[in-house]
Amino acid sequence: MTSLSERIREDGITCSARRRTNPPAFLKHDHTSRWGFTWWDVTLRCDGRQMLLPYGLGAAFEGRAPDAERVLHDLLSDAAGFENAGGRFADWVSEYGSDGEPDDAVVFGEIAKTTARLTRLLGSRYSDYVWETAL
Repeated sequence: MTSLSERIREDGITCSARRRTNPPAFLKHDHTSRWGFTWWDVTLRCDGRQMLLPYGLGAAFEGRAPDAERVLHDLLSDAAGFENAGGRFADWVSEYGSDGEPDDAVVFGEIAKTTARLTRLLGSRYSDYVWETAL
């Protein structure tokens, strides 16, 4: 199984990040502030395609900007959970032991949209990244 860092290097994926002043709008209740999150606008690039997304890192990262490996690790973990649930909300919340609260539906919707965008970014390599990469 290929490591994520090796795939990123082989495929020439790059990442740039710009610090945000506020969390993304879809977070109606910003619980992340109590954990000292720093929010970023991240751009991933691969084969002339790009993906822009908000991305938060907790206090342990001490304000350091995220890199391609950190961001892709998290996106691929979310994508695998979404794919394992067959894209179905009920199966997804069951997998994570949730009751299906309204905030869960918001998070699920964002993961669904982000997974679709990640699929476009990675193109034909998407499945290899999700299922054949050591995170």
